[in-house]
Amino acid sequence: MAQLRQEMNAALTQQQQDHQAQIETLTQQNAALQARLSSLNTPGTTPSRSNTPAPTQPPQARHRLPHLSKFDGSRKAYPSWKMEVVGKLATDRDAIGDDRSQFHYIFAALEGSAKMTCTTFVEQGETVGWNPQRLTEYIESCYGDPNAAVKAAEQLREMRQRDDQPFAAFLPTLERTMAQANATGWPDSAKVSTLMNTLNDRLREALVPVALPAGYNDRKTEILRVSANLESLKGRGVKWPSDRHSSPAVEDSMDWEQSTANSSRDRSSRPRNDNGGAKLDDGHLVGKRAKWVSQEELAKRRKEGRCLRCGRTSCRINRCPLSPAVNPNRKNGQQARVNAGGTKPVEEACVDEAEESEESKE
Repeated sequence: MAQLRQEMNAALTQQQQDHQAQIETLTQQNAALQARLSSLNTPGTTPSRSNTPAPTQPPQARHRLPHLSKFDGSRKAYPSWKMEVVGKLATDRDAIGDDRSQFHYIFAALEGSAKMTCTTFVEQGETVGWNPQRLTEYIESCYGDPNAAVKAAEQLREMRQRDDQPFAAFLPTLERTMAQANATGWPDSAKVSTLMNTLNDRLREALVPVALPAGYNDRKTEILRVSANLESLKGRGVKWPSDRHSSPAVEDSMDWEQSTANSSRDRSSRPRNDNGGAKLDDGHLVGKRAKWVSQEELAKRRKEGRCLRCGRTSCRINRCPLSPAVNPNRKNGQQARVNAGGTKPVEEACVDEAEESEESKE
């Protein structure tokens, strides 16, 4: 037992000696570090500090437009891609970098056959210089059409708005073709003439009573307004002459009729009689044909709310007793067919406002 106690005391004494040695070592290391720190903080070795702020790097320019889309050599897609390149270089030149960066930026937007075509030119960059304009000119020589303006001008001469096509849908195609024909610098009179020649017959008829401006942009705006009104009428079921006949002959407008819905509203708002809707004093007109009148007269009747067939204010075409008018240019052929069949020709009637006023007095 006593021996065990002696061994434990010896172990504790050894541990104390080890700890004391470690403390002395740490103390010496600490003293060395303190001395080194003191030498660094001496006035002779303290680095001088300036109150001048450190220069800051200018902010990096950011791209304001999307990156260029890929061009694969399609001639059809080239004009729009070319406009992308022009706009990108004009807007984000600082963000792209110097001429060499712009040169490689354009080349990176090529793919497929277009990249293969331009590779040889790019390989000469070290010799001829990294000029982005020269690269775009080379691409233009490969994929641009030198006769594009001439072809576009020929297209304008043949271009026509479809009968079922709203003017708002037709206008972008027209203006794109005019831009390809370099029509931007044309005088307004030439652009207006081109515009009017492309309109369909339905829209031309609607523009007859409209006072159109002389300027191209103003006239375009007015035609858009009239076309929108036509589409609105078409949506409500109102028929226009060009909608009822495949031939755009002028005589169709003498046969203009309202839709069933509108006709029923007109009939319901007026007193009816036993003579099929015609006035009792219209008996002398039954069996006769309306007189042919000009487009100007038709426009005047439409504006004044008169019957398009007989011209009276108290009558409407859906209940007019007269038969539709016949174009004088076609009357001879029709008359010959009537005579060959042995049928008595229909007498042409002329009704004016004076006659109508006398009838209304009676």
